[in-house]
Amino acid sequence: MRILKFKSDIYLSKIITISYQLFPEQYIVVTYKQLEAFHWICELGGFQRAADRLHTSQAAISKRITELEAAFDASLFDRSHRDARVTPKAQEIRPLVEEMLRQRAKFEETLSHPEVLVCTVRIGVTELTALTWLPVWVGLIRRRYPLVNIEPDVDSSVSLADKLARNKVDVIVLPDALDLPGCIKTPLAEVENAWFCKPGLISSRRVVSLAELSGFQFLTQGTLSGAGLIIGRWLNNNGIRAVQDVTSNSLTALVGLTISGLGVAPMPLHCVRGLIGSKLLSVVRTDPPIPAVPYIAASHADNNSRLLEDIVGLARQCCDYRKVFRSDPG
Repeated sequence: MRILKFKSDIYLSKIITISYQLFPEQYIVVTYKQLEAFHWICELGGFQRAADRLHTSQAAISKRITELEAAFDASLFDRSHRDARVTPKAQEIRPLVEEMLRQRAKFEETLSHPEVLVCTVRIGVTELTALTWLPVWVGLIRRRYPLVNIEPDVDSSVSLADKLARNKVDVIVLPDALDLPGCIKTPLAEVENAWFCKPGLISSRRVVSLAELSGFQFLTQGTLSGAGLIIGRWLNNNGIRAVQDVTSNSLTALVGLTISGLGVAPMPLHCVRGLIGSKLLSVVRTDPPIPAVPYIAASHADNNSRLLEDIVGLARQCCDYRKVFRSDPG
């Protein structure tokens, strides 16, 4: 019978089942520290980077990998290059090691009280969330889980979806504009949008048709933005194409371009008003009005845990796109 024993850890039936796929028919002693070292070298591409991530020395990491290679009687990393490169054997076992580490994390979560749970959670958000309620969310997480390390990542919707697919982040908050196969989507809030322009460019006293609006240059967030995708599809469905578009992946840059009088821009109403007040930009009322953008939280279904469920629950509790630079739950 093939057996895998983890020092100082409790046997878990699922982990033992997975371990049968990893090791030949022999009794092998392996520690989670060795598997963590293997994971972070694969993830970061170097022994020193893994040592920095695990707050230890490169010598300690090298020792763990040497012990793991002895257990396999095979080389796991090609050390002849500047970066550590995985061997075919390492490629073969990597998905199984990742699964074992996930199962261990879930097991520890089940037994741990929130105040003593120690782990890292990587949360990805778009710029709008970062400008509004992200600080409140992080504060609530830290209040409930004081020993959990939170690593925020602010990026475009398309990049965040890719990072989630590659397990570079654990949970993301973004507009519901992309197909996310294998993920759990949790609705959070809808963001009210409006057209903005420099005061005097278009009268704010009347309602403007989309056909008339299309005579101006559109300033948009482009196809890397979930909000940009949703609004772009809405314009196409209404048969509207601007004379010329200027795109920017940065919402704050888009605000600056609009203030300069370069064109008209669809942007989140309350956030933009909170950033600049009411004198630098004017709201353009249109018929039909611009749609609201729904935001969601997403995480992998096969990587879901009680901790991530709770973190998403805290996001639902505090998400508010109407106020900028919030730092408290009020």
